[in-house]
This record gives sequence, C-alpha cells and structure tokens, in this order.
Amino acid sequence: MSRLFLAAALAALVAGAAGAADPVFDKALRDSLAGVHNSGADLYNQGKDYAGAFRLYEGALRTSRPLLAHRPATQAAIDDGLAAAARESDAAKKAFLLHEAIEKVRSDLKEPVKGAVVPEPKKTVTPEPKKTVTPEPKKTTEPEPKKTTTPEPKKTTVPEVKKGAAGGPEVKGKVTYKGQPVADATLTFTTLDRMVGVPAVTAKTGADATYRATLVAGRYAVTVTATANGKAVLPARYAAADTSGLTFVAPAGASTFDVDLQ
Repeated sequence: MSRLFLAAALAALVAGAAGAADPVFDKALRDSLAGVHNSGADLYNQGKDYAGAFRLYEGALRTSRPLLAHRPATQAAIDDGLAAAARESDAAKKAFLLHEAIEKVRSDLKEPVKGAVVPEPKKTVTPEPKKTVTPEPKKTTEPEPKKTTTPEPKKTTVPEVKKGAAGGPEVKGKVTYKGQPVADATLTFTTLDRMVGVPAVTAKTGADATYRATLVAGRYAVTVTATANGKAVLPARYAAADTSGLTFVAPAGASTFDVDLQ
C-alpha cells in the first residue's frame, strides 16, 4: 500500500515539475523522498526484504533525477549511488548504498540553489475594452433651387417709314388690262395677317390709270373692279379675293405695285 502511495506522489511531482529552481517544488520532493526512505527502512529492518527496499530506493532515485536539472551536483550524487549499487552483488548492501544516496538528495534539497531567482507570478492584465466611436452622420445640405428668371421679351423696334394719308407707308402703281390702262378702277387691299384694327384699304385709279394708297407693312389680298357705262370692264374673278390671284406684300417703306391684268 505504501509503495503505491509513494509511486503516486512521485508521479504527481513529475507531472508538475519543469526542472526549474523552485523552493516549493524542492520541499515537496524532499518530503516525498522522506516517505520513500521510511517505507524502505521498514522493508529493510522489519521485513528483511533487502531486494524490495533496493527496488523502492532505485525507482525513487531514477524518477527524481530528471526533476533536478537545476541541481546538477545532486544529479551527479544520484548517478554515483546507482553506479555503486550496480557494482555490488549483495542485495542488502545494494539497498544500503541507495539509502545513503536518498539521504544525500534530501540533504541537498534543504539548501537553496545558488543564484536561483524565484519568479514572481505573472500579473494578468485585462485590457480595457476599446471604445467604439460612432461617427456622426454627415449632414446633407439640400441645395437651394435655382431661381428661374424669365427673360423679358425683346422689344422689336419698327423703323420709321414715310407715312401716307392713312398713317402707313405709301404704295403707288398703275392698273392695266391686256396692256391698256384702266381708269376709274377700284383696288381693295385686305390683310392676310389678321392684324387687329387694320381695315381693308381702297384706292382708285385716275385718268392715267395710276393710284396711291397707304398700307401698314404686311401681306394683302388684292381685288380690282372697274365699270364703264354701268358695265364691268374686267373679268369677274378679279372682284373676289379668293379668285383674283392677286397678293401684295407691303414693305416697311414706300413701294410700287403695278397691277397687270390679263
């Protein structure tokens, strides 16, 4: 039972050791070896089981050696003890030699390792959580609607022209029918531009078949009628605006419009 306990104790030390100078570890190993020493002494003295005591001591030393890398002198003492026991054939002497080696190890473990620095436990610093800065939303500035300026209509300046009796430019001309002058003929000028306030203008030819009239600049339909002794001397088609086929575009100034009927 004691052997199983000691083996478990040494296994725990093996699992937790890193071979570094650690006073806590050295004390735990020293205490474990004390238990091994006492159990081996019982086997040796009371049970006279020299071989069993030897095997217990040997196992403890071989298990402890790798854990003492920070104490090379102690490892050398273990090696010397194991080598001496290997050279001995008597089981009692072999057990006694390893007993002495265990005592040497326990004695060394009482002394601190020269130059050993016991490391302080590392402080765990919990980093502060990063502050998340939420950017302010950009302000959207709606552009002001452009003002639409309606341009003023351009003023059209009508150049001044020579005015006749009716207030418009003067138009003059001669009326002939088949090459012969037509006296006392009536000419009627009717606007085609639907100008408000512009009435039809009439003019009569004189004895020399010439006429004069005043017209506002624009387009006109022209009719011509003439009688002699109560009878029409011109074809009837010239008496209606839609059949006469006569038109005249009055300019902004004085002009001449001869009417040659056929």
